[in-house]
Amino acid sequence: MRIAELTHPVATTPAALRDDQTAKQLRADLASGAWDAGHGALRDQSAFIGSLRLIVGHP
Repeated sequence: MRIAELTHPVATTPAALRDDQTAKQLRADLASGAWDAGHGALRDQSAFIGSLRLIVGHP
């Protein structure tokens, strides 16, 4: 891992806090309509074909 990755704010922010911040931002975007403005077309799709990456860390 590079030094820049270790000192990046995301790397140094506890996971629970990042999750809380993400949830708070999503709630705000949903309430304001910002999420629908950017992604609202997804609501009308009967299906979405995409990919998922599972990243697992081992000590």
